[in-house]
Amino acid sequence: MTDDPADTARSPITVRVEVIGTIHDGSPPQRAVAEELPTYLAAEGVTAELSYRPGGGFGLGVVETIAVFIAVSAAAGLIGDTATAIVTGAVKWARERLRREPPGPPEPTGVTGPADPDADPRKTVRISLYGPRGELLKDIEVNRDEVNTLFGDPVEDPDTIG
Repeated sequence: MTDDPADTARSPITVRVEVIGTIHDGSPPQRAVAEELPTYLAAEGVTAELSYRPGGGFGLGVVETIAVFIAVSAAAGLIGDTATAIVTGAVKWARERLRREPPGPPEPTGVTGPADPDADPRKTVRISLYGPRGELLKDIEVNRDEVNTLFGDPVEDPDTIG
Protein backbone atom coordinates (compact mmCIF):
# COMPACT_ATOMS: atom_id res chain seq x y z
CA MET A 1 0.00 0.00 0.00
CA THR A 2 1.42 3.39 -1.00
CA ASP A 3 0.65 6.81 0.36
CA ASP A 4 -1.39 8.98 -1.95
CA PRO A 5 0.34 12.41 -2.26
CA ALA A 6 -3.08 14.08 -2.29
CA ASP A 7 -3.88 12.50 1.09
CA THR A 8 -0.54 13.66 2.48
CA ALA A 9 -1.22 17.22 1.29
CA ARG A 10 -4.63 17.24 3.00
CA SER A 11 -3.54 15.79 6.32
CA PRO A 12 -2.60 18.34 8.98
CA ILE A 13 1.07 18.67 9.82
CA THR A 14 1.93 18.15 13.49
CA VAL A 15 4.81 20.09 14.98
CA ARG A 16 6.47 19.97 18.37
CA VAL A 17 6.81 23.34 20.08
CA GLU A 18 9.23 23.87 22.95
CA VAL A 19 8.50 26.91 25.07
CA ILE A 20 11.82 27.86 26.57
CA GLY A 21 11.42 29.70 29.86
CA THR A 22 13.09 33.09 30.08
CA ILE A 23 11.85 35.87 32.35
CA HIS A 24 8.89 33.98 33.81
CA ASP A 25 10.51 30.54 33.44
CA GLY A 26 7.34 28.47 33.12
CA SER A 27 5.21 30.25 35.69
CA PRO A 28 1.40 29.96 35.38
CA PRO A 29 0.99 33.35 33.59
CA GLN A 30 3.58 32.34 30.99
CA ARG A 31 1.98 28.93 30.50
CA ALA A 32 -1.49 30.45 30.06
CA VAL A 33 -0.28 32.60 27.17
CA ALA A 34 1.90 29.85 25.69
CA GLU A 35 -1.01 27.43 25.69
CA GLU A 36 -2.80 29.74 23.23
CA LEU A 37 -0.08 29.17 20.60
CA PRO A 38 -1.61 25.91 19.24
CA THR A 39 -4.82 27.82 18.45
CA TYR A 40 -2.89 30.35 16.36
CA LEU A 41 -1.07 27.55 14.53
CA ALA A 42 -4.32 25.60 14.00
CA ALA A 43 -5.76 28.67 12.25
CA GLU A 44 -2.93 28.20 9.72
CA GLY A 45 -3.56 24.43 9.36
CA VAL A 46 -0.84 23.20 11.73
CA THR A 47 -1.34 21.00 14.81
CA ALA A 48 1.04 21.71 17.70
CA GLU A 49 2.14 19.72 20.72
CA LEU A 50 3.61 21.94 23.48
CA SER A 51 6.40 21.14 25.89
CA TYR A 52 8.32 23.34 28.30
CA ARG A 53 11.96 23.49 29.31
CA PRO A 54 14.03 25.87 31.42
CA GLY A 55 15.92 28.56 29.59
CA GLY A 56 18.02 31.60 30.19
CA GLY A 57 20.77 33.55 28.56
CA PHE A 58 18.64 34.97 25.74
CA GLY A 59 19.07 38.63 26.64
CA LEU A 60 17.00 41.14 28.52
CA GLY A 61 14.56 42.09 25.75
CA VAL A 62 13.50 38.53 24.94
CA VAL A 63 10.30 37.79 26.87
CA GLU A 64 9.64 34.42 25.25
CA THR A 65 11.61 31.93 23.20
CA ILE A 66 9.98 29.12 21.27
CA ALA A 67 11.47 26.39 19.12
CA VAL A 68 9.24 24.68 16.55
CA PHE A 69 10.20 21.28 15.15
CA ILE A 70 8.56 19.97 11.95
CA ALA A 71 7.87 16.24 12.19
CA VAL A 72 10.01 13.76 10.29
CA SER A 73 6.90 12.54 8.48
CA ALA A 74 6.35 15.87 6.69
CA ALA A 75 6.60 15.40 2.94
CA ALA A 76 9.52 17.28 1.41
CA GLY A 77 7.26 19.30 -0.89
CA LEU A 78 5.16 20.49 2.05
CA ILE A 79 7.96 21.83 4.25
CA GLY A 80 8.05 25.27 2.59
CA ASP A 81 4.29 25.76 2.90
CA THR A 82 4.35 24.36 6.42
CA ALA A 83 7.17 26.71 7.43
CA THR A 84 5.22 29.69 6.09
CA ALA A 85 2.08 28.61 7.98
CA ILE A 86 4.05 28.09 11.20
CA VAL A 87 5.76 31.46 10.97
CA THR A 88 2.48 33.25 10.20
CA GLY A 89 0.70 31.69 13.19
CA ALA A 90 3.68 32.13 15.52
CA VAL A 91 4.15 35.81 14.59
CA LYS A 92 0.46 36.53 15.21
CA TRP A 93 0.71 34.77 18.58
CA ALA A 94 3.94 36.63 19.43
CA ARG A 95 2.29 39.99 18.78
CA GLU A 96 -0.55 39.06 21.14
CA ARG A 97 2.01 37.85 23.69
CA LEU A 98 3.81 41.20 23.51
CA ARG A 99 0.55 43.15 23.70
CA ARG A 100 -0.07 41.55 27.11
CA GLU A 101 3.39 42.35 28.42
CA PRO A 102 3.45 45.21 30.99
CA PRO A 103 4.53 48.58 29.53
CA GLY A 104 8.01 49.89 30.08
CA PRO A 105 11.46 48.57 29.37
CA PRO A 106 12.39 45.06 30.45
CA GLU A 107 13.72 44.87 33.99
CA PRO A 108 16.85 42.86 34.78
CA THR A 109 16.19 39.75 36.87
CA GLY A 110 18.32 36.95 38.24
CA VAL A 111 17.44 34.98 35.11
CA THR A 112 18.19 37.63 32.49
CA GLY A 113 21.23 39.24 34.09
CA PRO A 114 22.19 42.92 34.12
CA ALA A 115 20.97 45.39 31.53
CA ASP A 116 23.12 45.73 28.40
CA PRO A 117 23.23 49.42 27.38
CA ASP A 118 23.81 48.41 23.73
CA ALA A 119 20.89 45.97 23.56
CA ASP A 120 17.67 46.75 21.70
CA PRO A 121 15.29 47.84 24.49
CA ARG A 122 12.19 46.58 22.68
CA LYS A 123 10.61 43.45 24.08
CA THR A 124 10.80 40.56 21.64
CA VAL A 125 9.71 36.99 21.12
CA ARG A 126 12.29 34.73 19.49
CA ILE A 127 11.07 31.95 17.20
CA SER A 128 13.35 29.23 15.84
CA LEU A 129 12.03 26.77 13.24
CA TYR A 130 13.73 23.42 12.65
CA GLY A 131 13.24 20.95 9.81
CA PRO A 132 12.63 17.20 10.01
CA ARG A 133 16.35 16.41 10.37
CA GLY A 134 16.90 19.03 13.07
CA GLU A 135 18.34 21.63 10.69
CA LEU A 136 17.63 25.29 11.47
CA LEU A 137 15.28 26.67 8.80
CA LYS A 138 14.44 30.08 10.27
CA ASP A 139 15.34 32.15 13.28
CA ILE A 140 13.35 35.33 13.80
CA GLU A 141 12.67 37.93 16.45
CA VAL A 142 9.29 39.60 16.65
CA ASN A 143 8.63 42.89 18.38
CA ARG A 144 5.61 45.17 18.25
CA ASP A 145 6.98 47.01 15.21
CA GLU A 146 8.66 44.45 12.98
CA VAL A 147 9.76 40.92 12.26
CA ASN A 148 13.54 40.53 12.04
CA THR A 149 14.99 37.53 10.25
CA LEU A 150 18.18 36.36 11.95
CA PHE A 151 18.58 33.20 9.84
CA GLY A 152 16.85 31.86 6.73
CA ASP A 153 14.80 33.49 4.02
CA PRO A 154 13.26 36.86 4.97
CA VAL A 155 9.88 36.62 6.66
CA GLU A 156 6.95 38.79 5.64
CA ASP A 157 5.14 40.41 8.54
CA PRO A 158 1.58 39.01 8.43
CA ASP A 159 0.28 42.27 9.91
CA THR A 160 1.46 44.22 6.84
CA ILE A 161 0.24 41.80 4.15
CA GLY A 162 -2.76 42.72 2.19
